[in-house]
Amino acid sequence: MSRMVILMALMLVFATAPVLAQPGWVQMAPFTGPGADTGCALCTGNATEPGGYKQCIWLLHGGSNWFERYDVTGHAWERMADIPGDAVGWGGALAYVPDPFAYPWPRGLVFALKGKNTPDFKVYCPDNNAWVSLLPVPQNVTAGGALCYGGEVVVDGLRCAILYALTGQSNQDGGYFYRYLFPEAPSSDPGAGHWEKLGLIRDPVSPGAALAWNPVFDPTQWLWVLTAFVGNISNLWQYINPFGPPFWRQFFCTTWNQNKGACMTGFNLLGDSRPCVAMLYGSGHVDPAGDWWCDLHWPVHGTFDRQADTPLEVDSGSALAYVVTQEAFVPTPFIYAEFGRQDPPSRSFYRLKVPTSSGSGTQSSGTAAQTATRVQTLAGRDQTRFVVSGQAGTVRIKILSSAGRVVAALSTSPSAGRAEFVWSHKGVPSGVYLYAVSGVSGVLTGKVMVVR
Repeated sequence: MSRMVILMALMLVFATAPVLAQPGWVQMAPFTGPGADTGCALCTGNATEPGGYKQCIWLLHGGSNWFERYDVTGHAWERMADIPGDAVGWGGALAYVPDPFAYPWPRGLVFALKGKNTPDFKVYCPDNNAWVSLLPVPQNVTAGGALCYGGEVVVDGLRCAILYALTGQSNQDGGYFYRYLFPEAPSSDPGAGHWEKLGLIRDPVSPGAALAWNPVFDPTQWLWVLTAFVGNISNLWQYINPFGPPFWRQFFCTTWNQNKGACMTGFNLLGDSRPCVAMLYGSGHVDPAGDWWCDLHWPVHGTFDRQADTPLEVDSGSALAYVVTQEAFVPTPFIYAEFGRQDPPSRSFYRLKVPTSSGSGTQSSGTAAQTATRVQTLAGRDQTRFVVSGQAGTVRIKILSSAGRVVAALSTSPSAGRAEFVWSHKGVPSGVYLYAVSGVSGVLTGKVMVVR
């Protein structure tokens, strides 16, 4: 091959590949369908090709029936078969279920909730580019609908795949929550599945709700954690199965409330395999900085690390996907994102490199100009004083019981880099209480003991 041919080939590669040297979010090839709208969803999966398989990110468009995939290696979009029926709307969601029997060429199925106050539930088969209707969700899916893959479980001797779903906005005491089970053997037929209603989340589900599933330690032992946004508030819930039947618990408070457009994606951190969740907080925050916020959250330890601010406002229809690609022959993890409705409409698509280690495991800012936060607790019989240092801007604190109930919520502005809170717990039962201090540097959590 001549030097000229080699040079032309390299020029073509650099013309189509992203600019990797740019810090923070990097703009990728724009998607080709309608601009992002309410109900847009992303998921990561694979498509089997004659020569092997493609790493793909699947995009379901809100406000239309358009469905397309992004070739992670080729940095290009391709339109696939439209999802049949009415257009996707509020509560549209995607989840990819891998096929454990297709090794060495990973392949699987893409499941979809269409939302828009319908129970429509469908599955896309990448092998034949076709959609199939499945058993409808027991309840109509609307704003706040969410769907995620939830691993595998053995039921009556059959290995079954699990999907978890929130059906969206409710005025009930808690949010409606379901799982869909279907056997992977012997038939591998997703249509053979059925829905089961599970325990309610105690908070109502609203726009901005999201789900992310992570295996913990060893997935063969069925240890896992499901993390949930519920929308409109800062409460973060976990549906956890350490060794027995799963249950909901309010684990921590997030950096900001989750409003319309809030979303998350779960993965296990490359390098140390710890479960991690990437989070975007949606529009509608009191503090404008919240509209451009991305966190990494470690569910087991309850810590948050702020990442680079998003290049566009996070709004209705935003979505995230996690992919590990080969960059210079080195496995490199990325978060891919579209940021929902924009004015004017946008087809922009971005990615953010994920750190391969969580470092100290404590909260930190995504910008060097902001300082780390330290919380000191001074406990007494009838009150506990919290001293927050090295923090700028409004600082908030929530005190929670071991059952997850908020027993106190305070806010203040620091003076000379120091903020103080006094929690009067006279008459409060003895026991261990959790605190969550939030501000521009993220969230710090810990425990305080009340002793009578």
